[in-house]
Amino acid sequence: MSRAGAWAALTIVGVLAAPAAAFAHGGIDKAGYSNYRTRVQSLTPAVAGISVRAVGVDGSVRISATAAHTVIVLGYDNEPYLRLDASGVAQNLNSPATYLNRRLNAQVDVPANATANARPDWRLISRSHAVTWHDHRTHWMGTIPPIDVQADPQVARVVIPHWSIPVLVDGRRASIDGDAWWLPPPSHNSWLLAALAVFVATVVVLQVVPSAWTVGLGCGLVGWCAATLVAVGRAMADHGTWAPMSCLAVPVAVGASLGLGWWRGRRHEPSWWWGASGVALMVGALAYLKFFWFSQAATGVTVEVMRLAVVGELGLGATLVTTVAVLMGEAAMSRATRRDTAAGLSR
Repeated sequence: MSRAGAWAALTIVGVLAAPAAAFAHGGIDKAGYSNYRTRVQSLTPAVAGISVRAVGVDGSVRISATAAHTVIVLGYDNEPYLRLDASGVAQNLNSPATYLNRRLNAQVDVPANATANARPDWRLISRSHAVTWHDHRTHWMGTIPPIDVQADPQVARVVIPHWSIPVLVDGRRASIDGDAWWLPPPSHNSWLLAALAVFVATVVVLQVVPSAWTVGLGCGLVGWCAATLVAVGRAMADHGTWAPMSCLAVPVAVGASLGLGWWRGRRHEPSWWWGASGVALMVGALAYLKFFWFSQAATGVTVEVMRLAVVGELGLGATLVTTVAVLMGEAAMSRATRRDTAAGLSR
């Protein structure tokens, strides 16, 4: 295990060289991360059979209604925008909100026919009795945080004391009301140091346990579980449904590499496949490092659990790379010893 120290030092440098500058926070990131939280406080007046909640981290709102109700969500000029009734969900193609809500910054070209006074042109978009939409009234629209947040970003504060979305429920006026908060980002250095601590601890175990093969297998299995948790959490971020299967690329790669490494190393022989699984874990962790820089994230599990899983990916991935270096170093030394012994006997 004489080469473990050198590999450990190189991997530590890699962990600490995370591109922090890339995550300078303006408060919200298009990839589903934010330091703002939109809250829905009420539907006023409350109506039995209708529920409303905030979803995601971009100011989206979800409303569900039984088939007995007809609900019309009004746009920014009080024009009909969305309709829920017994037939499903319909969207008004002549509502400016239909187009403005397609982008976070509302920087889109609105067709000339889409005006507040235009006759509604309803298009059925779903047979369900629930709809989720992005609404600019519910979130901070600035490209930089408010002045008071900039002065002290580590303090949680309200940035929109009250927002309101007008709706018609069975022809009667109602409103969805809520507020929006700035929630301070976590200490990213603390999480990076946690990943480093995992790496150092497992390298110490690697030095103590006689079988580096056993340590590698254990780290690989735990790392695969962490990668799977991260993938499933992100895949379920789309309001509790499965998002594109691309989220599962890392755990599939890790599992395949780990399985091939185990198959090749059944006789405790070193296999670079475990190094490949370690690299895959670290690449996966780097793809989700923004969990360390933002307080909110689109995920099907809690942000804290996702951060812990990314810590595991990063630390255990580095350990796997180091384990392979140890195993290959031991094999090289063993071969050299056998050659020296054979050479001595032949003299």
